[in-house]
This record gives sequence, structure tokens and C-alpha cells, in this order.
Amino acid sequence: MCGQRGRSQEGAVKGYNPKKLGNNCYNIQFAFCDEIKAYLTGYVRSGDTYTSNGAAELIKEIMA
Repeated sequence: MCGQRGRSQEGAVKGYNPKKLGNNCYNIQFAFCDEIKAYLTGYVRSGDTYTSNGAAELIKEIMA
């Protein structure tokens, strides 16, 4: 998922954006618990971040 923002948003860089090719975007990584319907944790990262970067840290944070 790639959140679209304006051209000069802090942290937004050119990355994979399927709806508007070439636009700046963010790459978000969130964790939810389906059993209790709750948000656990997450990060908003620059648009050129690879999808799995930070996944291990996210899981460690959840398990702590």
C-alpha cells in the first residue's frame, strides 16, 4: 500500500505507486490484531523502501 501525498511532503519520495506512476509516496507497514479488532503498531516509511525492510523489528516490537 502506498499513501499518496503532495510533491513536497517530508519523507515522501518517488517509489512504487500503481495509481499515479512517478509521484511521491510513502510505504506504510502496520500490524493489526483481528481477534480484538485493534491496531498494534506501525511505521510510515519513505516511498522507495523495500516492502520487507523493518519486518523483523516490527515483529520483535509486537512480541515484546
